[in-house]
This record gives sequence, structure tokens and C-alpha cells, in this order.
Amino acid sequence: YDIEGELTAALVIEQHKEQWTDFWCRTWAELSGVYREGFRKAVPDGEMYTYSGYQTPRARELYCIDWALMRDGCDVASAGYGWNARTMADTVAALDGTPLLGGMAYYQPPRNPNLKVEYLKLLLAGSSGVMHSSGVMHYQWGPMDGLDYTRISEAAALVADHEAFFLTGERADELVQGVPERALFALRLDGRLLVVIVNPSSVDETHTLAIAGATEAVSEYYTGQTFGDAAQVQVTVPANDARALLVTLAQ
Repeated sequence: YDIEGELTAALVIEQHKEQWTDFWCRTWAELSGVYREGFRKAVPDGEMYTYSGYQTPRARELYCIDWALMRDGCDVASAGYGWNARTMADTVAALDGTPLLGGMAYYQPPRNPNLKVEYLKLLLAGSSGVMHSSGVMHYQWGPMDGLDYTRISEAAALVADHEAFFLTGERADELVQGVPERALFALRLDGRLLVVIVNPSSVDETHTLAIAGATEAVSEYYTGQTFGDAAQVQVTVPANDARALLVTLAQ
């Protein structure tokens, strides 16, 4: 690091904090690579998961994990908890193709009404291009009941029934107008579009969508409702819920 002169703990923190952080980030990444090599010898077809926070300055300093370095020492990056669009995009960019297992924390009362929304957002996360999600890591410290599990199963059902979109679909939010960016996730695959609209608020939200290149009727996954006018679709998303539209695009 081309540092000259005497070093003390205080001077390192005061004058060379970034170099110190980088040193430990590289050390842990190299060590993880050693673990992974040994793991692969014992379990050739296994996958090594490494857990830490998302790609943020605080996570680098606190946990000494830089996913741009650690990605070569693991098969799946497990990160959580608490994220926004910026931290998610930074994490996906740092991983550069290494799958991400995002975290969902459920540990304090009252009930979290947005389980379904949070699961879908994590599974759809990835900024632009091919999806990089490898599932959802659920941290639970508190009771869950049938309603909680129903919300999780509804999110999982969409992924299971349309898995190809989540595995190899490409983000195409630009094809959909009329929905706030925070609520919209659109995946394009083989002439079709899966449009997911989330509503984490406590009131219903209605959107009038204009979908570029839409042909034929548009169907909604959760309700079974069909919209005849593919070019303009009005959808009401209940509070703390989501809707998913299946659209055929013009070739």
C-alpha cells in the first residue's frame, strides 16, 4: 500500500482507514477462496454460500466484506437485511453475475403485512439485465401464522409457475408506462412480458398501464382477470399486495 513511517492503531484509523479496510476485505476474500477450494474437493457438486451485508461502505468497514472481491470465493452471495434500490443495484453490480440470496427479516411485532411484497421484490431484484436472485433468506425471530405463510406461498407460486422469467428473463421496465418506478418490475422473455406491480402501502392503488407492443388479451395471475385492451390496462393493486400481468408482445 506504499505506506511509509511508523504505524500505530490510532494512525491506521486516522490516516489509512481505506487501505486498512481494503486489506481486510482482500484477506477475507482470499480466505473464503481457500474454504471454497477445500469444500469443492469434499463436495464436488456442492455450492458454497457466503453471508454478509449488502454492498455498502458500512458493510465493508464493519464486516470487511467487499462483494467485488468476495464473489470469486463463493458460489452464492447471501446478504441481508434491509435494502433499497441503490444498495441492491450496487450489490448486484459488485457480484457481476454471482447469484444473490437476499435476506428478509421477520422478528418484531406487529405483523409484517408486506411479506408477499418483500419476497417478490427480492426475487425480482437485479437492476437491469438478467436476474441474479437465488431465492430469499428468511430470518425469523417471532411467531408466524397461516396468513404469513399464505403471503409467502403466493409469492412463491408466481415464481414456480413462471420460473423461466425469473431465471433468464431480462428487465424491461421501459415497456410499461403509468406505474411508479418503485412499484414496477417487468421481465421480458421470448416475446412475452411479465409485469409485476407491488403495493406496500396501506391503501389500494389503481394504475392505468400503457404497454408498448402488447397484443392479444392481458391476463392477471392472481385473480384470473382478463383485460381485452392490451394497449391500455387499468389495474387495482390491493394494499400490501401485488398483481402480475402476463402480456404477449408483437414480434
